[in-house]
Amino acid sequence: MEQEVIEQEQENFEINISAYDFNEAKEHLKEFAEQSRDELNFDKVRTHDNFLGFDLTEHAVTGKEFNTLVEQTQNYISKFYEKQQEVIEQFSQVYKALEGLDKGYIQAIICNVAAIELNNKKILKEQARIDKTIEKQTSTLLALKQFKEKFNENNHKEAIEEHENRLSRLDDRIVSLEDTVSVLPLEPVSHTSEIEELRKELNESKQQIQFISNRLLTLFIVSGVSIGMLIITLVFMFLR
Repeated sequence: MEQEVIEQEQENFEINISAYDFNEAKEHLKEFAEQSRDELNFDKVRTHDNFLGFDLTEHAVTGKEFNTLVEQTQNYISKFYEKQQEVIEQFSQVYKALEGLDKGYIQAIICNVAAIELNNKKILKEQARIDKTIEKQTSTLLALKQFKEKFNENNHKEAIEEHENRLSRLDDRIVSLEDTVSVLPLEPVSHTSEIEELRKELNESKQQIQFISNRLLTLFIVSGVSIGMLIITLVFMFLR
């Protein structure tokens, strides 16, 4: 659930950043700043009448000159008003850009920071859980290893002792049977069936010895393979 919230907040952050663009407002401000500056310049009215380079008498302002000056003044006032309106409009563009910046970038960055903090908390929590799991697995594997070693030790010891006892008993029987067979006469006797029975028992004893020897060999092989698989399993579990 937390992961979905994080992904959603990050997605909203990317959308807000990519969707919002205040280049238009910036271009308006740039155009306004780069406008040519008109200098204030009014036609001056003569103060004296000039004749051959000499100022003779004071000049009386004519109606035409006065109207020209009034017209220039009106044009300046009109341009000043237009510039004032443009300034107001550009201030609205500035406000629009700043408002969009606040709603777009700043809010998106705040949301992204909050999402990162939430993600970091989740990572720390998950890391703590992983560390705890590894600790439990290590304890379990150690106990399993000790149990396996003890089990193999006891199992090998008991199995080997049992097979050794059986082999010893069979060896005794073989020796006894061989002694019995060795004293039997080579000439045909009336106890042929008993002799055959003794020979049969001797062969069976030899077969049992061979069987027990094979069992011992198999036991050693299986134990070796089991220990090898246990070691491989432990290595893979520690590498995960």
